[in-house]
Amino acid sequence: MVNILSPINIFKREPKLKLLFVASEAAPFIKVGGLGEVMRSLPNALRALGHDARVFIPKYATIDLEKYSLRLELEDLRPASSEEEDPYGLFVSNVLRYENDSAETVAYFLENLEYYEKRANVYGYADDAIRWALLSRATLEFLRYSSWRPDVIIACDWQSGLVPNYSHTIYKEDPKLSAIATIFSIHNLFFQGMFDYHFVSQMDYDAGREAIPAFNDQRLLKLNFMRRGIMYADVINTVSPTYAKEITTPEYGEGLHELLSERRSRLFGILNGIDIDIYNPETDSNIQFHYGPKTLDLKTKNKSALQQKFNLPVRDNVPLFGIVSRLTDQKGFGLLTDAAEPLLENFDIQLVVVGSGEGRFMTFFQELAKKYPQKVGIHLSYDEVLP
Repeated sequence: MVNILSPINIFKREPKLKLLFVASEAAPFIKVGGLGEVMRSLPNALRALGHDARVFIPKYATIDLEKYSLRLELEDLRPASSEEEDPYGLFVSNVLRYENDSAETVAYFLENLEYYEKRANVYGYADDAIRWALLSRATLEFLRYSSWRPDVIIACDWQSGLVPNYSHTIYKEDPKLSAIATIFSIHNLFFQGMFDYHFVSQMDYDAGREAIPAFNDQRLLKLNFMRRGIMYADVINTVSPTYAKEITTPEYGEGLHELLSERRSRLFGILNGIDIDIYNPETDSNIQFHYGPKTLDLKTKNKSALQQKFNLPVRDNVPLFGIVSRLTDQKGFGLLTDAAEPLLENFDIQLVVVGSGEGRFMTFFQELAKKYPQKVGIHLSYDEVLP
């Protein structure tokens, strides 16, 4: 395996690195959640340090081609191992590239009609395992033919967890790919594949040692992509030093704590940051009244605008709490379901909730808004602008 055991300092090195992020989403092209935002901000920050950082994602039908002009980079890519694996040519793909205003290639798009462009959504299909295996395998096949070769591939979450697996098995002797280091980046350990790991039988358990099945093999649906990413990557990183320690424990390790403990010498936590160019209250177009350190009093006007938008009484003297999140138990909403009503009954406060997720929590907030219409405002779907 390639030795890259200083991931925090590696980005300060000379010469500058060539980096390829592989993910299921990346803003501004396509964004469903936090991963998409990281895939915009982190490569941008690395480019600002002088590195050649690019992303590789599927070309979804919802990507605005008028806004983002794409050029053909590679045609007729065949990631399947044989014609028997792909008798109808469903996996044959193209790779397109996007250049920024400085004529730098910053993104590649895997173009495939059957598995990406025909789909209305990014996630949630019965054949998602095939879609993400295709993304992982196609990335490496593309690099075999590309004149640009990264020093490091960063595979993000379970959707690209097979990249390190393919790299260190099928492609381990490839003269171009064997020299590329792999990092597996964990943003959410809970999601590990096409199943809930809590209910996997011993018959279906994936230890990660057997070969990756063909695209059209039903066993692919039972693979633990997350486990395989952790097992085969040269380095694993996650969202903070604290979380990197927590996930080696039974309480937070989501069933993978023993594996993560075994690989702890290769496990690092790098604290998430914020894009201060996009989320700048002095320039953010989504904020009605811009403010800065010397004009903090304008925040009161934004508070009033938010109260109006959610049909809450406009009051300066009431504390207004905001929640923008995926509504899941993993985020701690089970605690709020017990505490919300006593808080609203006994304190003069307002609450605004923006997000979607598990039905029980969405129902809970709907009922809460009905019971306390003067105190609770809800928007139970993802929104880039609100609140």
